[in-house]
Amino acid sequence: MVLPKVVGKLANAIKHHQIHPYYQPLISARNNTISGAELLARWNHEELGFIPPDVFFQWRKVRG
Repeated sequence: MVLPKVVGKLANAIKHHQIHPYYQPLISARNNTISGAELLARWNHEELGFIPPDVFFQWRKVRG
């Protein structure tokens, strides 16, 4: 499981700007126009590779 390895590295990732925001447009099905955007967090760790948001957000929920 990746979660225990992530626990000690998340604060460092935030401090060193390793978690990047990506904006995904929200498209209206009614008129095919952009109605907003969703912010997605992505972390590409140098040792562990891509860490999905559900893993590092799961840890954050546990820690409070």
